[in-house]
Amino acid sequence: MFTRTVRGALKPGQGDAFAHLIEQKVLPILQKQKGFRDEFLLLSEDGKEAICMSIWESRDDAEAYDHSSYAEIKKLMEPFQAAPPKIDRYHVARSSQYRRRQGCPRTAPYGKRCIERASSPAGEGWVHYMFPEPGGVFPAWKSAFDTCRWIAHSSRMW
Repeated sequence: MFTRTVRGALKPGQGDAFAHLIEQKVLPILQKQKGFRDEFLLLSEDGKEAICMSIWESRDDAEAYDHSSYAEIKKLMEPFQAAPPKIDRYHVARSSQYRRRQGCPRTAPYGKRCIERASSPAGEGWVHYMFPEPGGVFPAWKSAFDTCRWIAHSSRMW
């Protein structure tokens, strides 16, 4: 996942009109782009600054948008801007909203991995997963050797 942020000063009193522009004109253009996932608009409380953050499947998708449709969106935003915007690009390292693509072994739930190991010819194996430390918020890598053959032969799902 990748994000582009466009940060800039708005002309006085333009916050609500800018938000309307993003929702009505910019978002439909973004939704047609390959790899586009989401758009966030952050407005300062006084309405003098805006940050538009778009979420993309990959850096390549975001760059393709930069070279194709961004010029059109830039023209739409210019009447609201007090100064040229600053554009930054970031790799999304962690999100509670967006998980990595389906099938990525780092995000599969522990139980699913245990079942996969139990279904393997050996019926056992190492499972690597992320889980918060006790009392912590941020996940850490954990490893466990599972010998859970009984799951594969059980008629009961847990």
